[in-house]
Amino acid sequence: MVPITPPDALIAFALFFFSVAFFSLGMSGLGHGKPEGVGTVFLFVGIITGILAFIIINANLDNPVKISVGLLLLMVALTILAAGIIKLRGYDLVPAANAYILSGLMMVAFAVFFVINREIFSTIGWVWLTINCLSWAWVHWTVTLRAYGKISPPALGWTFIIQAFYTLFIPAVLLLTGVISLKP
Repeated sequence: MVPITPPDALIAFALFFFSVAFFSLGMSGLGHGKPEGVGTVFLFVGIITGILAFIIINANLDNPVKISVGLLLLMVALTILAAGIIKLRGYDLVPAANAYILSGLMMVAFAVFFVINREIFSTIGWVWLTINCLSWAWVHWTVTLRAYGKISPPALGWTFIIQAFYTLFIPAVLLLTGVISLKP
């Protein structure tokens, strides 16, 4: 067990909210739920996560590790906000899906950052962050694939449900219980 730091707790809460959003989108892809409900969940999660990201960044201006995690959370919060607006307004998914190509590439860049700078993270922290970033890149790209009809709605749904559990919900619980920490 490791001590639970305030940034770890904030990140855990953000991950929990992300898991709720991803689970709702996954269920929508499986034919359960309405787009407006998913859009509302995404807006709520995007706003909460954006606030948490700013708290982490502002409270840790002297710590590049926590700033990088805060910036990653902020980027994902903005992506989730955009997805919420698209779902609520019923906009065509193609423009957002094209933007998700870039979001996926940015996630790969973050993964490279965590690997290059692994000595400033705990062993579990940098591995976990790298895996999450690569998984999130894939999730962004599945939205693009779906928008162009290359995968089915259930495939997208299962991608989001699996993502919700293994890179969001489970790490949130592990952070909140002190099993893992991002602190070196």
